Amino acid sequence: MSDPERRKRIEALRRKKQELEKLRLQSETNKTEEKEKTVDEIAKEALESAKNMSNFEMKDIEKTNNFMNDIMKKKFLSSLKESHYDTYWTGGKPEMYDEACQWVEEDEYDDDDSVDDNKEKKPKKLKQYIVHKHKIIKESEKDDVFDNRPKEYLVIPEEKRKEFVDKKQEEIIEIINDKKKIMERALNEDNMFKLFNNNEMEINNSEKLVYPLYEFFDELCAKRIVTNLSWSLKHPELLLSAFSKSNDFNVNQQNGLIILWSLAMRKVPEYVFTCQAEVTSAIFHSYNPKLIIGGTYTGQVLIWDTRGKQMPVMKTPLGIGSGNTGMKTHSAAISCLGVVGSTNSNHIISVSNGVICTWSLANLSKPVKRIELIRKKSEEKGGLDEIGCLSMGLAQFETNSLLIGSDDNNIYQISLHGNENTGNILSTFNGHEAPVYCVDVHPGDYFNTCNFSHLFISSGADWTTRLWSKTQPDEPLMTIDSNEDYVYSSRWCPTNSSVICCGDGSGHLDFWDFNKDLETPLHRLILEKSVINQLAWSEDGKRLAVGEDSGKVNLLGISSKIYKSSLDDSLKFEKNVGKLKMNK
Repeated sequence: MSDPERRKRIEALRRKKQELEKLRLQSETNKTEEKEKTVDEIAKEALESAKNMSNFEMKDIEKTNNFMNDIMKKKFLSSLKESHYDTYWTGGKPEMYDEACQWVEEDEYDDDDSVDDNKEKKPKKLKQYIVHKHKIIKESEKDDVFDNRPKEYLVIPEEKRKEFVDKKQEEIIEIINDKKKIMERALNEDNMFKLFNNNEMEINNSEKLVYPLYEFFDELCAKRIVTNLSWSLKHPELLLSAFSKSNDFNVNQQNGLIILWSLAMRKVPEYVFTCQAEVTSAIFHSYNPKLIIGGTYTGQVLIWDTRGKQMPVMKTPLGIGSGNTGMKTHSAAISCLGVVGSTNSNHIISVSNGVICTWSLANLSKPVKRIELIRKKSEEKGGLDEIGCLSMGLAQFETNSLLIGSDDNNIYQISLHGNENTGNILSTFNGHEAPVYCVDVHPGDYFNTCNFSHLFISSGADWTTRLWSKTQPDEPLMTIDSNEDYVYSSRWCPTNSSVICCGDGSGHLDFWDFNKDLETPLHRLILEKSVINQLAWSEDGKRLAVGEDSGKVNLLGISSKIYKSSLDDSLKFEKNVGKLKMNK
């Protein structure tokens, strides 16, 4: 074969190879295009079917297939139990849900005249409210088309919804009451500063010896009588007031009521404590200011804690008098309470008719000591009789003796360490002509230079107030008879040793200074249409709390001309007392 022919054949073969290569490439491109077209078509069909499935309604399912509808409901209810849903929506739509539809599953049939009487009536089904909700999915969360399936939520019945709302309202009210105290204290901070400094108050009332400050009253105190007033030694802004039971019977109110007022909160009580029995006496614990001691009409001693609830945290058992069986405690109303001892060792003293009990906070199940107060009857009658206790006088740091004002017109000095017989009566002060309602021991000299611990005052139903000395029990050193009604309370001023204050049933409040005049009072304040039951001086002598029979507690400001004293005033009062003793 020649070279030209050979070259022609090689050129023909090369052309055929190029054509075959082109055909192969064309076939491959055609296959890829066909595959892409099929994927797009499949995706479009899947999206259309998914959209159709996501937009179906439960009503269409009910029409087409009730059996499938029941199965879906059962699955939904089972899913609710598994997921433990606690909250359902009745009104407005929630944040992440959109309301779709709502229907009521009616009763199986209603009573109708067309129903035959012979046929048995089937029981009615309960109505069930179901709401369909569609979840709103954000764009970033739309990974799966079937996340937008319809969901169902049961609606809470109206009664349960009201119970839930009421509980929430009570919680909100408690929170508001707690915050309200803080806000009111903050608003009255300036007034508290003025009260305790007393400079601005006296400038505004420079011409008055006694001027009104506040009036404490609450609806709980209405138609009750103030039976006790006491200032806190730890917190000078707190005032304790005890009340008798209400004159009007009310099932919603407890008989016993104790309220703590704060100078920083004039309209709302700081604390309210209650009990079932009427409270006849109440004081702050001298060495634990968080505790409040109360005596009741049933003879029990109750303990409240300001950190706890309104009800008492501890109480003594109900007892009997002098019988052979049962616990020998108080069988009558407790008229007076006190605390004796020191910070590390102290006891509670409770007094009722004929009985004095000593209690320890560590064990209130039985008294540490019980003293029977018995006196001899008149020579004509003979025999013994118990002493009816109405009031008590106890010095702040006294541990050996106390004074008892009785309904037999006498005052008895009782030894706390005597035997359980008549040997515990140390002396008898006979001078009143009627029951003794109040006994107050001198608080001591403010300058600690003179000894006035032997002095005390008493007042009673004979319209008089008398000054006594424990060293001369035969007769009083002085008698004040300027009142026009029963004198229910009389108290020494804690900062001026020669000043006392007396309140009677006609609303007269008298201030006496034994260094200036013994015939007429230094100042008289008249509270119209009121009976003054209780008086309580603050520790600094700048304020006086006055309890009335209407349930009101008036707080009065005292001028420095009354509560302030000097060393010369104490020495002068000591000389005047010596003169009174010499005259007797």
